Amino acid sequence: MHHGELILRQPRKDELYWICTFVVSLIPWGLSRAYLTQETVTAGVLATLAVLVAVRVTLLKNWNVRRVAWTMDDRALELDGVELLCRDGTDGQGRPYGIGRVGTAPQAGCSAAEFAAFIKEKLSACSIRFVETGRPVRRVAVGGGACASMLSDALAAGCDTFVTADVKYDQYLEAKALGINLMDAGHFATEDVVCPALVQFLSRHFPKVEVRRTESHREAYDSV
Repeated sequence: MHHGELILRQPRKDELYWICTFVVSLIPWGLSRAYLTQETVTAGVLATLAVLVAVRVTLLKNWNVRRVAWTMDDRALELDGVELLCRDGTDGQGRPYGIGRVGTAPQAGCSAAEFAAFIKEKLSACSIRFVETGRPVRRVAVGGGACASMLSDALAAGCDTFVTADVKYDQYLEAKALGINLMDAGHFATEDVVCPALVQFLSRHFPKVEVRRTESHREAYDSV
């Protein structure tokens, strides 16, 4: 179940049947008693899950940060020569891990508007909000979810374009001032692409467990 659904609504009965063994959550929600008793929609949904779920697995930070080869947007956007944007350390086998990826755009030299249209198609995004600085798109940084705070990291990595989500007004202004194309593809679209890989990963490592992805999983808003 995607974390956006937890905020938006109560799980359907058919979904509750499938999450009663465990829940794979994309955000490590706190399940303290103090949190669950708050009068908020999110707390209410989590309280429902807390009663029904025997074991709860929270993965987003470990999944996004440590699974270097399995990040989402760089593969979906067909970037070439991918490397880490922000290196946080190495795992037990000495492999580096971190947040964000940097690579070369498949249609290097295209305009920001052309690349925005490409992103929209590849991520099945509702819309793309972007700042175009006039620089052709060649070296691209991606950060799934709310990674706009890493704009300076993308610039330091020599990127002319940064694709992320949840961009604030002042961050668009900053991107214009810094001369880097900044693209907001939406929180859902930039994270949802990891779900098929996550299902495959869990199915391969836990072959006796049936892993299902919720079919009602969708963007939280509509665009015109």
